[in-house]
Amino acid sequence: MREGARRGTSGFTLLELLISLVIGMVVLGAIYAVFTIQNKHFTSQEQIAEMQQIARTAMDGMSQELTMAGYDPNKSLPTPAPANAAITAADAISISFTSDLNGNSVTTDTNESVTYAFDATNFRITRNTGGGAQPFAENIQDLTMTYYDAAGAVTTTPADIRRIQISITVRTAKPDPSYTTNGGYRTYTLTSFVMPRNLTTSTTGGTSTATTAATTAATTAATTTATTVATTASTTTATTTATTVATTAETTAATTAATTVATTAATTAATTATTTVAPVGGDATISTPMVSETKKGRSNTISATISHPDGVNDVQCCFQSTCSAMTLSGATYSATFTNPSSQGVLVVYTIQFTDNFGVIRVAVYSFTTTPN
Repeated sequence: MREGARRGTSGFTLLELLISLVIGMVVLGAIYAVFTIQNKHFTSQEQIAEMQQIARTAMDGMSQELTMAGYDPNKSLPTPAPANAAITAADAISISFTSDLNGNSVTTDTNESVTYAFDATNFRITRNTGGGAQPFAENIQDLTMTYYDAAGAVTTTPADIRRIQISITVRTAKPDPSYTTNGGYRTYTLTSFVMPRNLTTSTTGGTSTATTAATTAATTAATTTATTVATTASTTTATTTATTVATTAETTAATTAATTVATTAATTAATTATTTVAPVGGDATISTPMVSETKKGRSNTISATISHPDGVNDVQCCFQSTCSAMTLSGATYSATFTNPSSQGVLVVYTIQFTDNFGVIRVAVYSFTTTPN
């Protein structure tokens, strides 16, 4: 009986156990493989997001401070640089500038003298305010800065800089074994243009001094009239008219400033004086742009005539997020681009330029691509 009972007892054979173990290992292996792939993907995306955030933060911080370069609210700092508020040094990977942020007529206070530089050895951008270079942004693979003057030409002279192009290339903190380019480091490049609003076009000598005095002393109407008369009249007429306008202004300082402007303009020769004391304001006068081609994928030339009472400098056309300098032929500015390769695409483009006071004037236009 006992032997029969043992034979009828239910259970698993060794073969069944082995098969179960194999199936279980296959399932666990599949689960582990899925987990590993998802974990790698998550880590990669996390590093990419961090990389992009570093680029945006660095660009935003540099742009904000560079915008304030040359800030001198009292117009009392001496010249030349570096005693005054201005860009004091600039090259492809570093820039130094000063500003009077608290309005006490010196640029030696905290955060008023700043240098940004690229540290290629440690892959970082540093910021130095007088206490030594401190890390500003990490995992930076490249920093490039290009400088433009008021006419839109590339310049390396700090005093002539009116517009700055900043290009920052950031890399991931760790290499990705599955990414074979650049040693496994993924990169992200961010480019931006900065217009330091306090770096305005200025003249030399007494004309510049007279302009500053006229701007701060009298009302806009009085100083504008005095300057216009000074720059267009003869020696006797300019002096007499400017003095008359100045004597009717609200303050005694206006009289002195307007008379100085008139005398300087007359001495220099009224026909060549170019003093301007205040922006006129208002939108640019841009003729309706001519679009040479609306068909998809075709080369397209955009042209327009542009004028503004405060001057026209650094004319650019931004087409589908790509900006290009417009060339001047006769009285027409033009730039060439390639239309999108699909039909029915709404193409938005802008024409922009900088006036003599550093103010950016922008006009927006659009067209829709058509079939070939």
